[in-house]
Amino acid sequence: MKILNLNDFSKGEVLGKGGEGIVYSINGSNNVYKEFREDSLEKANKIKALIQKNINNKYIAIPNAIVENNNKIVGFIMPKIEGIEFSKSICLPKPRFEQKLEGYKRENLLEIALDLVNKVEELHSKNILIGDINTNNFMLNKEEKKVYLIDCDSYQVDTFPCPVGTQEFTPPELQGVDFRYRLRDLNNELFSLAVMLFTILMPGQKPYAAKDNGDIIENISNLNFPYPLGVEHDYKEPLGKWDLIWRQFDSKLKEAFYSTFKNNNRVQVNEWKEILLNSINELLDNDVFPDEEKRIKIDA
Repeated sequence: MKILNLNDFSKGEVLGKGGEGIVYSINGSNNVYKEFREDSLEKANKIKALIQKNINNKYIAIPNAIVENNNKIVGFIMPKIEGIEFSKSICLPKPRFEQKLEGYKRENLLEIALDLVNKVEELHSKNILIGDINTNNFMLNKEEKKVYLIDCDSYQVDTFPCPVGTQEFTPPELQGVDFRYRLRDLNNELFSLAVMLFTILMPGQKPYAAKDNGDIIENISNLNFPYPLGVEHDYKEPLGKWDLIWRQFDSKLKEAFYSTFKNNNRVQVNEWKEILLNSINELLDNDVFPDEEKRIKIDA
C-alpha cells in the first residue's frame, strides 16, 4: 500500500469541505488530498481496506494512497475528477437540461445508465457497495458520456459501513435506519441503483413521485409506484411529460422498474446490463422529452 508523508507534496487550494474532511488540490498533480477533520482509527482502516481492493479505474475516485504526519494517518490521496454533478446536469428540468446537455438524445441517457451499471458491477465484484447512492455522488463527463463515481471514501467495504444515506434512494426496509451501525446488503443496493437508473432515464424525476398521492417517502414504504404496466392505469403519474417518457420505454425496461418499485422484486446488475442494451437497440423514440403529438400509443 502506498503511504505518503504530508511533506511529500504541496497542498493547493481548498476544493471542498464536508463533515469528515477538507479536500485540497495538489500542486502539479492530477490527484487531490482529503484531510481528516478528526482522528479516526476506524476511518483510517476503512481507507486502507478500499485501497487494498486495487480498483484501477480512472472514472472511480477510490483512495489510492494514505497520508501520514508524525506516524499518524491524517488523510488520503484520490484522483481528481472534473465533471458535472448529476444534480446539475442530467437531473434538471427540460429547459436547463437542454442548455447544459445540448444535443443529448435518449440513447445517450441509456448509454450513461449502462456505463453506471458496469462500474457498479466492478465495485460489487470487490465486495464494495456504494451505499449512499444519490445525484450528488455521480458526475458526468458530458463529452465522453461517461460517469464519474465520487465520494468513494464513504462506500461500504467489507465490514466497514457507509454511514450515510439519502431517503429518496433508500429501500423501504431501511427507511429510518441509522447507517452508522448497519451494513447494507446487495438487495438493498439494487433498490437504490434502480432509483438512480430511473432518475437518469426520467431526467431528475423520482419513481415514487405521484400526482396527488402522498409524499415520496410514504410511497416508498408502501410501494405506491404510480406508473402503469399493461392495461392497468389509475393515472397517478406526476404532471408534466413523465407519462409520455414512460410510454417510450420498451416493455422489458418498464417491467424491470415495475418489478422493483411495485412488486419489490429487485433486478440484478447483470440483468440491468441486458435490459439497457436491449433498450438501446429497440429505441421507440430518441427524444429525451417527447412531444404530445409524438405520443406512442402503447400499453405493453
